[in-house]
Amino acid sequence: MQKLKMIVDDLHDCEAKSLLFQILLKIESGKHEGFEEESFTRDLEGLYDHLLYYKAGSSSTFSNKIRQR
Repeated sequence: MQKLKMIVDDLHDCEAKSLLFQILLKIESGKHEGFEEESFTRDLEGLYDHLLYYKAGSSSTFSNKIRQR
């Protein structure tokens, strides 16, 4: 939890806005197209993983997860 807080605190405004927009866009499209809980959860986990690996300076597993779908 502390690591996540530090990562979020370190985000630039444009990064935080972009991440928030992506989350809100997924919610909005889910409302209009019908929520598939499993897909929504997977997408949010992908954003989470991407953020953690991106900010940690490691290569992201996000693209690997996308390819596996």
